[in-house]
Amino acid sequence: MDFLLEIGVEDLPSRWLVPALADLAAGTAQRLAEGRRAFTRLTTLGTPRRL
Repeated sequence: MDFLLEIGVEDLPSRWLVPALADLAAGTAQRLAEGRRAFTRLTTLGTPRRL
């Protein structure tokens, strides 16, 4: 099963994008593990207006 989460944001400075995506991946993985939801791959992508 695929799942897509898209978060619209104000224009982020480019230097914030990589850390924001890393935090999103870590937080999502942690919450999935806490909820005992198995997953095989977690991919984060982003632009200055979308995470």
